[in-house]
This record gives sequence, C-alpha cells and structure tokens, in this order.
Amino acid sequence: MVDRTLNEWSEWQLKNLNAIVWLYRGNVDKYHALMDEYAETLGGRDFSAVLSQLEEQKNQLAAEAKEAAGAAPRKEKKAIEASYTQKTEELDKSIQTAKEAVWLHEKFGDGTYADIPGLCKVATRAEIEAKGYSMTPGAYVGVAPTEDDGVDFHERMNEIHKELLSLQAESNRLMETISKNWEELGL
Repeated sequence: MVDRTLNEWSEWQLKNLNAIVWLYRGNVDKYHALMDEYAETLGGRDFSAVLSQLEEQKNQLAAEAKEAAGAAPRKEKKAIEASYTQKTEELDKSIQTAKEAVWLHEKFGDGTYADIPGLCKVATRAEIEAKGYSMTPGAYVGVAPTEDDGVDFHERMNEIHKELLSLQAESNRLMETISKNWEELGL
C-alpha cells in the first residue's frame, strides 16, 4: 500500500488475484498450474516450511554479515556490506514469494473457491438489487475477522488517559522550571 488510495501489486499478488477469478470460474487447472509455479520457484510444495527455512536463512545471513563486517578491514567493509545487502534482498524476494504462496494456499487449499470475508464474495443479483445496485466491494465482501487481543478497550483507554494526564503535568512542571532558569539567567 503506497497510501490510502494507491496500492502497488507485486507480480505474485496479481497472480493470486487471477487465481481467485480462475477458481470462481471453475478453472482449477490454472490454479494448480500456479501452485506448481510456486513450488518450482520455491523448491518445494510445503510453502510454510519453505518460508520458515528462508526466514532462518535470512537470520543466519544477517549474523554472518555482522560478523564479516566486524572482522573486515575498514577499506573492505562497504564492499562486504554491499555484498550481504544484495544477498539479503534476494532472500527477501524469495520470502515474499513464499508468503504469497502460503496466503493463497491457506485461503483456497487444493483449489476450491469459497467466499472469504474481507477478500471475495459471489453476490447474487438479489443482493445487488437490495443494496440499490451499489457496486462498492465493501458492501458485499465485508471486513475480515480480527483476532481478539484480549485487551479491554475501555480499561486500556483509561490507562492511556491517566498516563497522558501525568505526562502533561510533568511537562507543565518542566516548563515552569525552564522559565525560572531563564529568568535567573536574565534572559
């Protein structure tokens, strides 16, 4: 997401959106071909395991980069850091691809279309008519369910409000101290 109104989609995200349309239309073969493409690109079909391996490789690479840069002579540090930055960027691309594969497989498994709140829904003509022929996606798709974080909203807001009042009081005391110090300095 670039801003509230502009999204930039990666190649794999666009392929995933196409896959949703393919599944809706019953073109399961195209979906399976995309999953095969993911498997070929990532070197395996267990996308979650591949993602974990890639993230572990990234962590190991970061530790290796830190050690190599720390041990290198000053003149060589930039070249070593640039080399590791390039390797990290390549790993990041693979990690993003794996995340997209995991996302698609979690949503649609082996290739069965399903309405998913916040993502896609097949609306009937009757539903569209009932909503005044509005074609706003949110009117039909709804909002993805959110996980309950276990925090009581009102209780947390009261805590934050008390903390804010305390910080404001401290700020006022500090401003008074600063003003007195300025007066003592004759400024």
